[in-house]
Amino acid sequence: MEVEKAQDPAAAAEAATRAGTRRTRDGFSFFDPPEVSSCLGSVGGFMFGFGEECSLRSWRERRRLQPQRREVCDYCLWLRRNIFALLLLGLAGVVTWESSVQALRINMNRTIVFPLYLPAAFALSLSCVWKASIVPGNLAGLYISRLYMLWRGHARFDTWAIVFLFLASVLEALEAQTCGYYMRKFLCKRGSNKSVPSIDTVRDALWYILLIVGCTLLFDFMIALCITVTPLVPWSSFWRFWATWWLGVLAAMMSISPAVTHLMAWECQPSLKKPLKITEWLLLLLINIGLLLVIFVIPIHTFIRPLPYIFFPLIMYMGFRCNRLGWALTVSSITYMCSWASIRGRGSLYITLGRPSPASSHLILEVSAISQKKPFCAELYGFQTSVSLPHIA
Repeated sequence: MEVEKAQDPAAAAEAATRAGTRRTRDGFSFFDPPEVSSCLGSVGGFMFGFGEECSLRSWRERRRLQPQRREVCDYCLWLRRNIFALLLLGLAGVVTWESSVQALRINMNRTIVFPLYLPAAFALSLSCVWKASIVPGNLAGLYISRLYMLWRGHARFDTWAIVFLFLASVLEALEAQTCGYYMRKFLCKRGSNKSVPSIDTVRDALWYILLIVGCTLLFDFMIALCITVTPLVPWSSFWRFWATWWLGVLAAMMSISPAVTHLMAWECQPSLKKPLKITEWLLLLLINIGLLLVIFVIPIHTFIRPLPYIFFPLIMYMGFRCNRLGWALTVSSITYMCSWASIRGRGSLYITLGRPSPASSHLILEVSAISQKKPFCAELYGFQTSVSLPHIA
């Protein structure tokens, strides 16, 4: 019996240690992790004689509050992402409007404001990376972009226009979410480590194009129908309005969205911080800017029309050296500059088309078609570089 009694204190101390307490020589205890609440509990226990009860109680309360703290952190992360989406899409709407010209702005009830609708492209990228949690931010940002264009276009703010523009924004958010869902389903294979629908193979490129064409064709038809119901767009301009907006959204998703998606999923490797690599990046950036200025700004293209094909070696080299992020950023910059210059009467495309009016639907359709051709070629020819150099970008 005496041996059993001698073993009882050791067993009790071991049990108390497993329970999260540590017993002192005087019989009092305190919580093992050095946190403020446990220290206060141990001091109170030493002074008033109930330290073990206070320590165990604080430990159990902390274990109970851990899921609540995790929920608070998840909610803060969700809130930050949606606020970021709201600001990003709102800024994209401002850039889209300010990149346009007055001839397109006054005809916004018949055609698209700019050949590339940037808010739709950014909404698709956010949906691909952050899934369904970003829907409120996408919806608010797309709606703010629509309201900004309506306000800058000096249109009438009546109840029907505001309601139907909100309905159009809801359809745009559903369009981005639907495209993102099916891209994750078909581009991210089961059992692979890829969680973001990046374009790595010919199969990925074909699925990407087919999904975007199918989703935008359906949703943009309904969006154009909702806006045409209001006095903002006359029924006689429905087909022209729908065709230009659909091609503008399609061109933006094919040229801008891959760059944004790859940029959000990109992780900087230590090899990129070497001086030689940084010098190469800066040199490629200067070459890209120089070609953009020569082809779309400086009037040298008046007698050398095939100048845009100079970009294809640059796209291929960026794909080899900088992986899928390189060619995606190059294609997005080329597409944006081609759209920006064509509606201002500059660039080889504008000259080839016979110098049409910036508000003509023919110019808008041709610019959108060219904006889709470059990403299509880059996605089909540049995918092998993404597979062969997976650790560069």
